[in-house]
Amino acid sequence: MIDRIKFHLRAFFDARFYDSDGLYTIHNSGFRNEDSFKIAYEKGADTTSWGLNPKIEWRVHTILWAAKKCIELDGDFVELGVNRGGFCQSILTYLDFNAHNKKFWLFDSFEGQFHYDILNSEETTGIKEKNYNYQNSYDYVKSLFKNDNVEIIKGLVPDSLSSYNGHQVAFLSIDMNSSIPEIAALEFFWEKVVAGGVIVLDDYCYYGHLDQYIAMNDFCRKNKLNILSMPTGQGIIVKNQK
Repeated sequence: MIDRIKFHLRAFFDARFYDSDGLYTIHNSGFRNEDSFKIAYEKGADTTSWGLNPKIEWRVHTILWAAKKCIELDGDFVELGVNRGGFCQSILTYLDFNAHNKKFWLFDSFEGQFHYDILNSEETTGIKEKNYNYQNSYDYVKSLFKNDNVEIIKGLVPDSLSSYNGHQVAFLSIDMNSSIPEIAALEFFWEKVVAGGVIVLDDYCYYGHLDQYIAMNDFCRKNKLNILSMPTGQGIIVKNQK
């Protein structure tokens, strides 16, 4: 009985007042205390891909949930918008990815500046200015993943998409902070995503990214899809059986 009380007290104090990355809740966030999550999160944070003092546990929890759901499906993992590889590093660690017969494809300019084409409306809302902190990261990412089942494609989307020579995709992460390359990526990969595969849209309903929200909704209406909005700003699509 005492042990049960201690358990519930610890769960209460561990879970209360999660307040970060746009999400405030008093509900249980006990996943943060799981060793597998903590190790994976710290590995991702060590890349400084999310800044020097990241507090995005729930965002990473979401992407790890999606990746775990997809690891037993046929197909590759693909990430567009990589920076210094934080999400990929967390996923590789959390899933022991190299033990699976899969390849993880990373697409990015890796040039530190915001080069993707943007809409006029995105120009006026300051999308370029919001992305001034990125660094040249190609050599770092190559070194980081040199012993992993990772294929690194340097270049701008959509031009670089022709370098993809896989056939099926189980997991797709899109985080390019701009609607034009993101829709191009969705259109390119959609038919390659297997049934049950998951797409994570990092900025779907994120504050200040309304054009991406509108563009993704238009894509989903045309393809009769639903997007789950997350309080972290992410969007989740699960591909159904045809």
